[in-house]
Amino acid sequence: MFQAYRYSDLTSREHFRLLTLTGSEDNIVTGMLESFHIDQCPAFTALSYCWGLPATAVEFQLRLADKYVLSIQENLFKALRNFVTQGLRQPFWVDAVCINQSNDAEKGYQIPLMRRIYADASTVIAWLGDATAIEKAVFSEIPGVIQNMVRPEAASIAPKLFSDDIAHTLHVPDTRSEFWPVFGRIINRPWFSRLWILQELLLAREITVYCGGASLEWANLLELQRIILQWGLANLLQGTDYTIEEVFRALNVISNFHWCTKKMGLSYDRAVPISGLIHVTRRKQVTNPLDSIYGILGLVSDYVRSSTVVDYQSSFSNACINFLGHCLLSDYRLELFSQISGSQEKNNSELPSWCPDIRQVAPINQFGGINGLPSGYHAGFSRHSQQDISNTPVPLPLNQASTAVLRDREDECLQKTLQSCNTTEEAILSAFTRTLVANRNLEKGTNLYIMLTGDTIGLYKSHRRRLDRHVKQGGTTRGTTDPASYPVLDARTDRAFIITKGKRLGYTRPGVQVGDLVCVFENSIVPFVLRRNCEPETFHLVGEAYVDGLINAIKLPKYQELNRKINRERNRQRHALLQDIKKRWEYDQPVYDVEQQLAGGEIKEDLEVVDAALPPAQKELVDAILAHPGLSIEEEIRRRNKAIHAVVRYCEIL
Repeated sequence: MFQAYRYSDLTSREHFRLLTLTGSEDNIVTGMLESFHIDQCPAFTALSYCWGLPATAVEFQLRLADKYVLSIQENLFKALRNFVTQGLRQPFWVDAVCINQSNDAEKGYQIPLMRRIYADASTVIAWLGDATAIEKAVFSEIPGVIQNMVRPEAASIAPKLFSDDIAHTLHVPDTRSEFWPVFGRIINRPWFSRLWILQELLLAREITVYCGGASLEWANLLELQRIILQWGLANLLQGTDYTIEEVFRALNVISNFHWCTKKMGLSYDRAVPISGLIHVTRRKQVTNPLDSIYGILGLVSDYVRSSTVVDYQSSFSNACINFLGHCLLSDYRLELFSQISGSQEKNNSELPSWCPDIRQVAPINQFGGINGLPSGYHAGFSRHSQQDISNTPVPLPLNQASTAVLRDREDECLQKTLQSCNTTEEAILSAFTRTLVANRNLEKGTNLYIMLTGDTIGLYKSHRRRLDRHVKQGGTTRGTTDPASYPVLDARTDRAFIITKGKRLGYTRPGVQVGDLVCVFENSIVPFVLRRNCEPETFHLVGEAYVDGLINAIKLPKYQELNRKINRERNRQRHALLQDIKKRWEYDQPVYDVEQQLAGGEIKEDLEVVDAALPPAQKELVDAILAHPGLSIEEEIRRRNKAIHAVVRYCEIL
């Protein structure tokens, strides 16, 4: 008679469990569960998979040590059974089995350890789920399709012109082949919408993707995604069960991996900027709302990770404020504020106005961006101004008389400005057209570039007619309208048109009210709209804004004192956090060390330099620089060639 498995406590916070599979039969998988220290463990494989629904008609079991039984979900059972069939005998780390899911205290220190687990695993297996015969065939065919579409003769064919004739020339599936919609079905599986997969993949050394019994390297999926976008084949992936928007959303998961990988390579502690990380993980599937925070903990900076306490007894609002509060201290450009969604206030969120609700949909086309300065904005720090923007900003309250600023049609705001300003119509329309596109960087020769530099009045009227036709068709975002209108639609979607008291035009989030303040924080990329609270010297953050001509407001005396107060409070909180960390180290760490010694553990006193913490390209370059001179000409030539290869790889020359 098998007994229900009871977890024993781990020896220390650096210990974790590994599962070794021994066999399978019917609805049962057998194995052994052992604990190891993270620094003294055998080579192992980490599993990335989708938990799936817990309720099934059939119970699936994992039998341990021939006398204990642990119930597991169907998708995990199929994965483990497949690995037994494939003969994979290397120990596995599986979160549902290797972490006591009923022990929140254990989860509190095992989840932060996941960064080390996925980084140290010899391989990470991404299990997409079981597969039909056609799905296995398509999955196995992917490497061949890639090889044929990157051949030299394919380079001479213009992308976006893919046809059946070209497909036959390249020996790849044509537009009527089942390959494309089946592949679209594969990338629309639930695994691609999981939040946890981002850190599981980004931290991995090697990644193998399994779809049923078929497998391929993750790099193949990355390359096929690049080819699909380059050749404009996304429409071929659309099936009967999902829309083209869902296809692009699935492809964006792979694009996000590219973006995060690039950002991690630029960070000394291999962290992803928090604003971009929140943007790419919003509305991803999680079992517990708190996983929206803890699921990205392995990708944030060392400071944020060490300061965040994983507590599954905490409310989401408290955990979110604690986590993003630490993130804000290192977000010098205040890009986090640009993640505030207009729907947050409508839903009566328990979070303060400065704290984005990362469970909700991300704002569309943030002015502040998620990647530094994508549009050249630099409202709160010293930088050369753009030619078409004034250098003398006057950030003042929104005009009390301009009630039209809250309407959808910008024309009424334009007419009011023309009537109330003493400047020329040409100057006003020039500012208006800049505001229409939020002064995005535009390529020379485009209609909008000509609009901003040529016959402003005539081209504005022509552009206005195109937008009117689009609105009559029921469009509010990109669609059937002229592509030249896309920058305008990007700037105005989900935003309200505003006029400041100083007659400056701009856009901000819905919910803005007459009398709100336009403010520029020191080092911020864009201005923000604030609303005074009843309590003195407190404000409600409405959201980011674009205000034409607002560049460097930190020189205005009226706002210098406010910025100084904000900086003092930021420094005070940072000092308090450092004191708390110091206290925990001086008082709590000795107690922990004594407990370790009493338990028979060893205390390491010498610091170690862990080469594995370096990115592969950087480690190769360091090794090449520190290599000893060769004892012969041949050895010296090999050393030189390795150094050249290391420099090329590090600089991404090829």
